[in-house]
Amino acid sequence: MTTAEAGLSLTSATIAWTAGAWATARLVARLGEARLVRIGLIVMAIGLFSSLIILTPAVPPLLGVATFGLAGFGIGIAYSPISLLVLALAPRREIGTATSGLQLSDVLGESIGTGVTGAILAAAVRMNVAPGLPLAIAFAIGLVVGLLALVLTVRLPARSVPEVHVETGAIAGAEGAGSLR
Repeated sequence: MTTAEAGLSLTSATIAWTAGAWATARLVARLGEARLVRIGLIVMAIGLFSSLIILTPAVPPLLGVATFGLAGFGIGIAYSPISLLVLALAPRREIGTATSGLQLSDVLGESIGTGVTGAILAAAVRMNVAPGLPLAIAFAIGLVVGLLALVLTVRLPARSVPEVHVETGAIAGAEGAGSLR
């Protein structure tokens, strides 16, 4: 691929991530966070699996624009609801700790993923291995991590954000003063 083609793949993932986050903002009250996390992880896994397929010589590399976009859309759907769940379920006095934990997990996840992928690619270069195999390994690792996360979603509560009826401003299931907690 040319640099422009590779950049187009990354751009599609970025734009699709934003679109997924936008969709999540509009659907979270109706579907709940756990369902959106599951949907997002499934879409991301399909995108990552499809990215494995584009590594075969018979498949045009520009299909990566679509596969990366699909994976990015899935991440966009799943990412924000996780934060919503963590913050909604944290006791009020521990919200700072929960926020710090979220930030730490984000940074560690990105760093470990980037580091492992970089190490795999560096080892392949050192051993004169074509980049297809190490990239397949990196995509497969991401796919396995995503599928493990999907399995762990059974532990998520169905809903933490209460439904607010727009017409009346009433909070479904709220008792007393109608607080969001």
